[in-house]
Amino acid sequence: MAAFIHFGINTFYEQEWRNGQEDPKRFNPTKLNTDQWIRVMKETGFKWVIVVVKHHDGFVLYPSRYTDYTVAASPWRGGKGDLLAEISRSFFLHND
Repeated sequence: MAAFIHFGINTFYEQEWRNGQEDPKRFNPTKLNTDQWIRVMKETGFKWVIVVVKHHDGFVLYPSRYTDYTVAASPWRGGKGDLLAEISRSFFLHND
């Protein structure tokens, strides 16, 4: 079984679809705990994780040199956050 994580700037607008004009400063998951996400997924039988790191709105969940519309423009982790790296670290940390 594979888990599909779709978490991004739209989460902070409480809407599924936006137009890509959202303010990156609104992305600030202060209580993010990817260890908890992965632990729960593994406890419930998931073996794989698929992470959407850039969806139709264009917001990228890791710093990118190709666009400014990324977590680097957000206050999260001082603009140095990388959701993909955190999920990957948690996945391998909880690898049984």
